[in-house]
Amino acid sequence: YIANSLVFVDNTGKFGIGNTDPPEALTVTGVISGSSHALIGGSIGIGTTNPSVLLHAYGDVNTSNAVWGWIQNANTGTSADAGLAFTGGGNTFNIGVDATTDSFVISDTGAAVLSSNQRFVIDTTGNISASGNIVPSSDAGGDLGSSTLEWKDLYIDGTAYLDSATITAGTITG
Repeated sequence: YIANSLVFVDNTGKFGIGNTDPPEALTVTGVISGSSHALIGGSIGIGTTNPSVLLHAYGDVNTSNAVWGWIQNANTGTSADAGLAFTGGGNTFNIGVDATTDSFVISDTGAAVLSSNQRFVIDTTGNISASGNIVPSSDAGGDLGSSTLEWKDLYIDGTAYLDSATITAGTITG
């Protein structure tokens, strides 16, 4: 122990910063800040001392509040994207805010790229766009709308297939 200091090392080699009785090899009590990178081996626990995965955030059981994470870009310009990248099996998907279009985006371009290969987009007016096909999980496995919540208009450029009937250019056959 260094007198009048916030640094402590016990006789087993446990090191405490702001803690005179460190329970772990390194214990920091207070706020850690820095302007560089940190390399941490093992798992990181937020709100838990026993993380079960690489990054484990655990909420307070004494509250009904949801557990939130927040990723915010301090820049407010059109290049201030903020998001997460997920890579597995050789594929990378990104989710986040594309600051250029001010939209929530899912893309599969590569890590930290939201502006191209946008697969799913929700803009600030609530419009949703998707590239590719939107299909049910099984044949005849779902409805689009319901008897009480119907879609108003359907715009199609191409051929519509309705069970055994086909509508093409205003002509119904089948």
